[in-house]
Amino acid sequence: MKPSKKIILVVVAVILLGVVAAVLFLQRYTKVEISVRDRSNRPISRAEIVISRSSRAADITLYSNESGYAAKYLPLKEIGSIEVSRVGYAPAVLSGHLVTNRPVTIVLREWSKENRKTEK
Repeated sequence: MKPSKKIILVVVAVILLGVVAAVLFLQRYTKVEISVRDRSNRPISRAEIVISRSSRAADITLYSNESGYAAKYLPLKEIGSIEVSRVGYAPAVLSGHLVTNRPVTIVLREWSKENRKTEK
């Protein structure tokens, strides 16, 4: 018994709609890999971050460990946060690789007490 052509066309159409919906959903996000350095140009944190393009701002917590691997590895020490505030170019205090079709501004927002003492 062969399936009718209408059933085959409906199945193909549903699969194509699912693929299109998945592609459109994934395009809403931007992957950004950053490396934050202190005033001595030593890396203090590195993380791969997914930022929604639809939002105008996003808060990111910075973590540090001895090896400097991404924030998903434990144990980690929280050292502050980053605010992704608007579209623009990254300031000189940050270095890294942006995987996106448009740049993102990342600004340091808050430091721990130890870092505030060393900055003064």
